[in-house]
Amino acid sequence: MRFIPKILLPLFLLIFYYVGHRLYGFLKQFFPKIKKLPFFTVYAVFPLCFVIYSYLPVSVFAKIVTVIGNVYLSFFMFAIMLLVPAEVIRLILFLARRLPQGEKRRKIHILAGSVICVLLVAIVCGGMINAFTIRATDYELEIKKQSGVGSLKIVAVSDIHLGYQIGSGHLENMVEKINAQNPDIVCIVGDIFDRSTDMVFDISEATKVLSRIQSKYGVFSVLGNHDVYTRVLEAFFAESNVTLLKDESVLIDDSFYIVGRNDRNILTGDRYGRVELSEIMKDLDKSKPIIVLDHRPQSFEEARENGADLVLSGHSHAGQVFPANLITKMVYTTDYGYGVYGDTQVVVTSGVGLWGPPIRVGTRAEIAVINVSFSN
Repeated sequence: MRFIPKILLPLFLLIFYYVGHRLYGFLKQFFPKIKKLPFFTVYAVFPLCFVIYSYLPVSVFAKIVTVIGNVYLSFFMFAIMLLVPAEVIRLILFLARRLPQGEKRRKIHILAGSVICVLLVAIVCGGMINAFTIRATDYELEIKKQSGVGSLKIVAVSDIHLGYQIGSGHLENMVEKINAQNPDIVCIVGDIFDRSTDMVFDISEATKVLSRIQSKYGVFSVLGNHDVYTRVLEAFFAESNVTLLKDESVLIDDSFYIVGRNDRNILTGDRYGRVELSEIMKDLDKSKPIIVLDHRPQSFEEARENGADLVLSGHSHAGQVFPANLITKMVYTTDYGYGVYGDTQVVVTSGVGLWGPPIRVGTRAEIAVINVSFSN
């Protein structure tokens, strides 16, 4: 709830009440003896979970509250989207004095409520299945530089968000999808964790699972805005056989560079002394291909100005849940997929995991499989 300004909290609670009021009215048609006080006492648990979960200390109880709150949020968002058109129709009929009365009104109420409930369950359940089904998205591109390798298969993953809602099971599914591609190199483009590593109760198992990634040149990662840098995090990467790049570069097989950039932390706002890309790349041989890992898709012009050939990003989740994808398209010049900025190409992945509501509607969980050819 920290992402919602406190001044808006009364508005959110009012909307939560509105949804509950409509649900109560619908249930009243089937259970005439149901009372408001017992109903709203039970109903209030769900929005309350959504309000308080981010303030609780790390614990199993906090995990349960988080899951309940985020599942409720999923239903709440689409309940609003379905109820608003229904209210508009109801208002039009009222103004036209065509609003049914008596038994006919009751039957229409039951029919409309049933349709909305069925759609809600279908959308949320389908969204949950979609969120935990990882697919591969393929890209074919050419970098117009010579390299010691004739081609390069990159698998880029982002926004795993290990924590209360994403555990080792989903991570194992991701690793299987990656290994099935037989990649030359794997790049993790930030937000490996949802917040603290303490929120991953099976972190030792997660470490083992991630270490099973197989690739010719290894696995490289950068931090995202959700990753809280600690010694535990450093140890996690080391034990997982993942090279963490913190505003630094590495030359692979004397053929191409991987440049990793830091991101700021969502809790502190600190960018960890993020170094300018020009400083990181000043000593690189720019006749060789340069691939930049940068969590947020918003520094593409800087990458172009400094001679980067390919930038891999994530962060946006492609909106994750419709209609948020319309917002990300307005915020980022390339919020998802492939883009070109001069001689710099970019690929922004929608991510493997999720944040907030445990659903994906209008987007998908994915690994990006990028087949790169060079002008040899």
